[in-house]
Amino acid sequence: MPAGMIRQNEVTDYVIHEAACPRCKGSFNAPMKRSVATGYILSIPFIKSTGRRYTCCPHCGIYYTFSPSVYRKIKKAPSPSLLYQECEKTLFHQRKIYERYTRPSKKKSWITALLAFFLGLFGLQNVYMGHLKRFAINGFLLLAGILCFRLAFTYGEALVIPCALCLAANIYWGMIDTIRILSGHAKDSKGLFIMTRKQYKKRMKYRASLY
Repeated sequence: MPAGMIRQNEVTDYVIHEAACPRCKGSFNAPMKRSVATGYILSIPFIKSTGRRYTCCPHCGIYYTFSPSVYRKIKKAPSPSLLYQECEKTLFHQRKIYERYTRPSKKKSWITALLAFFLGLFGLQNVYMGHLKRFAINGFLLLAGILCFRLAFTYGEALVIPCALCLAANIYWGMIDTIRILSGHAKDSKGLFIMTRKQYKKRMKYRASLY
């Protein structure tokens, strides 16, 4: 066994009988589960962390995830009616999220990603996405870096450090934007997600599965 490792387990706290699924209206026995991660050092458990709390409908396969407070609320009074209400709220929330999440931008993801990756130092991806305030911040950091570099020749090499920090901040910003764009999590100035056709089809397919 390695010196340190993390194990993931599923714990079923209890089962609510004759529950109903708000999505497919099917009746089932709902196991109320928690995912628990346990950290081990030299085979000795030293930390435990609870992840998501959920139940799953076996008929349509949808997962209903609950917050810790809602999970405790159901645990205090485990009834099919209360579970149905909370599952209905979860389903509505999931649908609302994916309504926003599947709205595509007219901006091309490959153009945005290339601008962020190669010209993130200048913040040109923000111009393309329409985020002019972010572009202004990029410009300020770039000018501050150039100014510090110029003054370093006159006032000493100590100013090279803030110069490097300003320019590195812009480059790092560009790298982070590249990852967000390629993963389909970047938005344009209108709040629409910049995504590829494949990402759009995948999200629409998941959105359809919620109805």
